Amino acid sequence: MWPDSSVDQLQQELDWIAGDDQQVALGAFEESDLVGFVELSIHPHAVGCGKGPVAYLEAWYVRQSHRGQAVGRRLVAAGCEWARERGCRELASDTWFDNLASHEAHLALGFSEAARMIHYRRVL
Repeated sequence: MWPDSSVDQLQQELDWIAGDDQQVALGAFEESDLVGFVELSIHPHAVGCGKGPVAYLEAWYVRQSHRGQAVGRRLVAAGCEWARERGCRELASDTWFDNLASHEAHLALGFSEAARMIHYRRVL
């Protein structure tokens, strides 16, 4: 589901998440086939949120063939439960400016836009 990452890179990321109680990866499966996942972590604060800790939706993906079937909604709901158990009262997220499908999905799940920003870089 992350075509620019090797299997080894993905395995390293999952191992890193599994060893940290402030992060979680949750998957949705059809039989043994992964059709969607979310990754969340706990942050001390996030843009537009009140006093932390704040859960952060780091990654959210549902295979195209399974979109519109509440897979993403159930994954985010499970992530919210995980976050509540860790004392979080808010869930933050972000997406690329031009990812309209992601904007719509966030709004459909009750997110509200907190801010817009552009990131810059400079080679040293």
